[in-house]
Amino acid sequence: MAAYRVVVMARFIDDHRATYGVEPICAVLPIAPSTYFLYRAQQQDDSQRSVRARRDDDLRVKIRQVRVSLAGCFRSGLMRVCFVSKNKTT
Repeated sequence: MAAYRVVVMARFIDDHRATYGVEPICAVLPIAPSTYFLYRAQQQDDSQRSVRARRDDDLRVKIRQVRVSLAGCFRSGLMRVCFVSKNKTT
């Protein structure tokens, strides 16, 4: 949930930074300027993201593919996605 808040606040800062600047906006919002600049750097250069964040992105794509393939199935919940993901040979 905290990562989502950073995304929302970063978008807000991007929308209003030309008018107010980053630091004055961060003084009002519960986000440090360094957090904003780190988030922006990570968006521009994927190598600055953590290994776990990159792995989570890869897993998110795989899970989405499994869920799409199981769209018509009755048991398309978490257990089914895990079972199909473990048994896939790709």
